[in-house]
Amino acid sequence: MPAYPMPADLTDVTVQRIVVRNGLSHDLADAFLESMRAEVAYLDALPAPMPSQHKQSGFHH
Repeated sequence: MPAYPMPADLTDVTVQRIVVRNGLSHDLADAFLESMRAEVAYLDALPAPMPSQHKQSGFHH
């Protein structure tokens, strides 16, 4: 799920956009929200920001 940084006057805000298909069940939506809450709690508990990783090319030999 992509994160969108905001303009210079709102740099402390990040927007997450979720797009779902028509017909998403309540059970699947509940499971997604439960997972999202758990991951946000994990990230909030980190003592420092996660290190950025070097992006690798999608092509490998």
